Amino acid sequence: MKHLSERGMLSERDSPLTQFAYLELFYRLDPRFTSIAQLPIVNCEESVMEHLKSYIQSSNISLDCQEKFIVMFLNNRHRLLAIRTIGIGLSHATLVDLKYIVKLALDSGALHIIAIHNHPSCFLEPSKEDFKITKAIQEALRWFDITLVDHIIVSSDLQSSHSMANKGQLGSIPEI
Repeated sequence: MKHLSERGMLSERDSPLTQFAYLELFYRLDPRFTSIAQLPIVNCEESVMEHLKSYIQSSNISLDCQEKFIVMFLNNRHRLLAIRTIGIGLSHATLVDLKYIVKLALDSGALHIIAIHNHPSCFLEPSKEDFKITKAIQEALRWFDITLVDHIIVSSDLQSSHSMANKGQLGSIPEI
């Protein structure tokens, strides 16, 4: 704990439960990480794709024929706390449980999240449903001061992606 407080990551004001939660997150993400400063930074579409590819490979997930909805949980400095698969669906849709996303964000201590899902068709433009779920996630997280940083749609081979943030589509989600 001492090395965390020396780096300003934890303070004496933090409850023992908060301190324990931080340590548990480090070791769950990777036992080699012993401080927040060692966690990878995810601050652009390229770094999202890099960590997504690693997660897909290590989890043995296939993006070929079913939509998968994955969320990255980040701290206030955009350090990666966790990556979780939230939903596995059909060839054209997947269910997303907003309560589960909020629970995982709160449990991990995340202040930002990045939503990612694949389109097996490789057509990367967001659908009306993609805009609806993005808006619903934003509204659910807003109650807890957690920010949806991006919603990225990826191809099955992870060679191309569509970042709603980079395209200016996060702040101007159309009414549907």
